[in-house]
Amino acid sequence: MPSKTTAGWQVWYDDGSIYNSEDSDWAEIPEDGVLVKMIYYSDGTRQIQQGADYFFIAQHHSGEEIHANSTKTIPEIEDRYQNPIIKKGRWAPDEYYQNIVDEAMSSRWERGN
Repeated sequence: MPSKTTAGWQVWYDDGSIYNSEDSDWAEIPEDGVLVKMIYYSDGTRQIQQGADYFFIAQHHSGEEIHANSTKTIPEIEDRYQNPIIKKGRWAPDEYYQNIVDEAMSSRWERGN
């Protein structure tokens, strides 16, 4: 099965801020407070990542980016993946969290196409 090409990503934080790959570099966005990450693919599909302790981007040995989330420890992620750039997730009250998830689910990737 061929891998998908990432068109972009968007991240929602617990303080209400939103960052995306069009305007920000993953390494430069805040380290802590991620609630939801959405990965958009060039074929128009997308993948939501949520409810994790850590969210990261790493390089696969093929040269492609890996977008993942995990409940493993940082040392475990660093041992398993090549040069991961890790962001920390944070829990939020249920209603607030669900509103962020709903916003993420209604999002579309319009940029870069």
